[in-house]
Amino acid sequence: MLETPPGYPFEEIEYEDIEVEEVVGRGTFGVVFKAKWKGKDVAIKTIESESERKAFVVELRQLSRVNHPNIVKLYGSCDNPVCLVMEYAEGGSLYNVLHGAEPLPQYSASHAMSWCLQCAQGVSYLHAMKPKALIHRDLKPPKYGPFVCAVA
Repeated sequence: MLETPPGYPFEEIEYEDIEVEEVVGRGTFGVVFKAKWKGKDVAIKTIESESERKAFVVELRQLSRVNHPNIVKLYGSCDNPVCLVMEYAEGGSLYNVLHGAEPLPQYSASHAMSWCLQCAQGVSYLHAMKPKALIHRDLKPPKYGPFVCAVA
């Protein structure tokens, strides 16, 4: 059972309610899958070993405090298997957009400035949170979702 304080604004989700579609990457803790839940695309972040459980619970607690349009949304968590159910950032990370195998989409300096502004707004929100600021400590292009920047 994931131990989280009462009143956190996310659901305990039954894994059976999730339709896993494909592996989309590897995260800090384990594999990230694209899936469907309640008719919407979601990202499922899993842990690979029990030793990562504590850091995983810390991420769960931190994400559950966050509500900003430029930060990926946490919908809930599952206990068996242990995973986070999060907003799916269509198109992958900013790094994938700029350096991925797919041909680069057409974008202008204005697009790049918009992405920078959105990322800065998300980080500023985290740093200004009360009663305690959240500091990401691992910001890099693979952590940013494209087009509407979402800090992951």
